[in-house]
Order: sequence, then C-alpha cells, then structure tokens
Amino acid sequence: MRERIAEALTGDPSLPTGALFTRARQEWGYQGRRSAFYALAKSVRPAAAPALMTRFEGLPGEYAQFDFGQAVVSFAGGRKERVHFFAGRLKFSRYMHARRTPDERSESLVRAVVDCLHTWQGSPSQWVFDNPTTVWVRLANDRRELHADLRQLVADMNVCVEPCTPRMANQKGAVENLVKFVKRNFLPGRVFADVDDFDRQLAQWLHYVNQERVCDATKEIPATRLAQEAERLAKRPVPWTAATYPLRVISTVGPTGLVTVHGTPYSVNPRKLGAPATVLVRQTTMEFQIGDESVTHPRDDGSRQPHRKAEHSLAEVAMVTEGRKRTYIKREYLLNLGPAARTFIDQVVTQQIGHAWYPIIHRLYDLATAVPATVFLAACESCHRQQRYTAHAIQAALNGEAA
Repeated sequence: MRERIAEALTGDPSLPTGALFTRARQEWGYQGRRSAFYALAKSVRPAAAPALMTRFEGLPGEYAQFDFGQAVVSFAGGRKERVHFFAGRLKFSRYMHARRTPDERSESLVRAVVDCLHTWQGSPSQWVFDNPTTVWVRLANDRRELHADLRQLVADMNVCVEPCTPRMANQKGAVENLVKFVKRNFLPGRVFADVDDFDRQLAQWLHYVNQERVCDATKEIPATRLAQEAERLAKRPVPWTAATYPLRVISTVGPTGLVTVHGTPYSVNPRKLGAPATVLVRQTTMEFQIGDESVTHPRDDGSRQPHRKAEHSLAEVAMVTEGRKRTYIKREYLLNLGPAARTFIDQVVTQQIGHAWYPIIHRLYDLATAVPATVFLAACESCHRQQRYTAHAIQAALNGEAA
C-alpha cells in the first residue's frame, strides 16, 4: 500500500486521502480499517512547502474587517438560544461595532455593514471579509464574485473588497479575530433577560472596548486612534441607516396591476401593466418606481396576501366600463382585504338571489376605501358576530352605532 500511495501522490500531490482510500478498496485490494489507511497515507504524503506569510497594517481610513458569528447564549429561566451577530472593526484604530442579526443572509449582511459604517461616520476605502456564501458566489472554473446585494453596496460606496486567504487568518495582521473576541470577551458569564437585554448589554460592552479598554495590539484606546481616521472616513459619508438602505429588485407589473416581491403582491398604478418596475427594498417598506411614478407599501414578506391601495383599486375600476366587470373588481378588492372581509362578502353573496348583491358590493367598496383597512375589517367582524350582512350594518359599525 505504501508504494501505491506514494506513486499516486507523485502524480497528484493534492489527491485527497478519501479518494486514495476508495481506490485502495476498489482497485488495490485493501481490506483493512479506514483509520489505519489514513495514518499510513499521512506518513507517506510529502510535507507541504512552507508558504510566505505576509502581514500588513492599515493606514487611517484604509481597512475595515467584517465577519458573521453565532453562539448559544443563556437567557433568564435557564433558556438557551442560538444568536447570530455581525461584527466590524477598523484596522487602524481597532474601533469596532457589533449587532445582533436575525440570520446570516445577504440582506442581514448588507444592513449590518451599513450599520457599522454609519456608526463610524464614514467608510474605509477597502473592506476585508471572510469567505461565506453570503459574500462570495462560486462560479464555473472555480471563479467567484461578490453576492449581488453586497456588490450593489460596494458600487454605491465605491470601495474595494478583499477576501481573507483561507486558513491564513494571521495575514490579517494584529487585528484580533472578531468573532472569537466577541465570544471570549462579551458572552462568557452573561445571562440575558431577553434579546432586548442582549442588545443593551452589547452596547455597554462596545462602549467599554472602544472608549475605555487599551487595545493589546496598539497599546492605545481605540477611540483615541479613531480621531486620526475621522477626517478620511468623513470623505466617504454614508447617506443611509441600516433600515433605510435600499436593496434593488427588478420586476414587472403583472396583468392584475400587482408587483410580487419576496412572496407578497403589492398594487401599483394599473395603467402601467407590463411595465418594468424597480423595487427599493428597505427594512420596513417597499418603494416601487415605474417610470416617473413611485408608490410605497409597508413591507410584508411572504404573506402572499395582496396589498392594495385604495387609489389603485379606484383607477382599476375606472378602466373598466362594463358593469359586471366593475362589480367583480370591487368585490376582488374587498376579498383581498383579509379573512374577516372574505367571510362577510361570502355571506352577502350567498344570501342574495341572482345578482342582487351587486349594489351591496358597490356600497361596501365605497365604505372600505373611505377608512383604513383595519377599521373596515373590524366592522366586518362585528357584523359577522351579529349575523348582519348588509351595507347598512357595516355603516352602523363604522359609525360606532349599536346594531
């Protein structure tokens, strides 16, 4: 086996031991244990030639290092929960920022980076990341490129991004490993009442490590050295907060006047059917830009429930001249308001003979578009409890009158 292993490694020194073991079993007649074969292969494999290690230090405002981390933390009552966090650090001053994140997806990454830059009041010219898939997307021929969401932010800030060399963390110089630093200096011995308490204690700890603690690498307090970076950082201002930075999604206005983003349809001007739409996805809102028009909806990922604005429904009705279509469009608007409206409309339609429900739908539509959707839905629930399925009953409920 030793000679066969040596011969195989001479042809391909990078051949994995697992591939050698498979070949030994299938072609060389090896019948021994896996552990024994791995030990033998290790003794035969030539030692790798030492690589030159290049350590570097940053200039003021030049480098920032970012990374995701996660840890199981303790909460009051003995509950334990896995928490994700994101950390960033300026290389020159060692001034750092960290925040809890819901996950380690690309949007969380981008918003966390913006939060760091906003805290530092500017951006360094180069960003250094580790190698997660939320940063780098692998292409054919072992090539890779930045994730589209991060690539957008990089273009907006006009910065250069560098990856860490795999398994060569020491090349990052004297900057302490961000994730280990948080885990070893912030988390040990702490119990949190809830996630809000986690955020509060994290903010207190960040104040200590930035404003009071002397950094082991520089022998200075990070806030003191940050003053030397402030002028260069200010030349790259950050015009957004983590919540207001807009991720861009390109979509199209569908045949029903809706644009679907992240699993939820949103209404736009129905006269723009088929037009391309640029969607600015912020943390709590969706802004739809279609030509020179713009409309904003509250963000509601994955609900699949259409979000319609009254003015869009009115415009859609105005585009339809035939009475039956007009009535059904108004009914569709009411049905999409929510389960309470759907239950109420179902009773209205089934209790009427023929098309006698047409005028009721028109009246209900007028009432629904005159008040917030939540108010109309509450009226529907009240009338359903009273088994009263008329437009007059809804009017009375909206007016706060007794049934």
